[in-house]
Amino acid sequence: MNAWRATAAVLLVVGLATRAGGREQAADNKSKIVGVWSVPEDPNLKAAGTIEFTRDMKLKVALSVKVTDKTESVNFDGTYAVDGDKLTVTVKMDGNSKTEKLTIKRLDDKELVTVDEKGKEETFKRKK
Repeated sequence: MNAWRATAAVLLVVGLATRAGGREQAADNKSKIVGVWSVPEDPNLKAAGTIEFTRDMKLKVALSVKVTDKTESVNFDGTYAVDGDKLTVTVKMDGNSKTEKLTIKRLDDKELVTVDEKGKEETFKRKK
């Protein structure tokens, strides 16, 4: 009987530690995402640029898109929310808004790796 109590106590402690760790990770993701990140170059769209996540939950996207023989700049703003490992991004462009839900696979001082709802993984590098 004492073995069951000890096992239950261990599971309770591990469960509480895991939950606390999850809250820490959520807080970490919210603070770690703030900054400027390089958007991965997309050979199909011929675009590259940056995305900036600000402390006030806003974002700014700046892209350079190659159209035929010239490069055009495209800039738009939006908002974002971080809830644990979930990242929801809403961008506004030409009077329309689009929301995308992503999962944060990895986020550290150098890289942000996200996976969209279709399973596409993207890696962003932090700009210095």
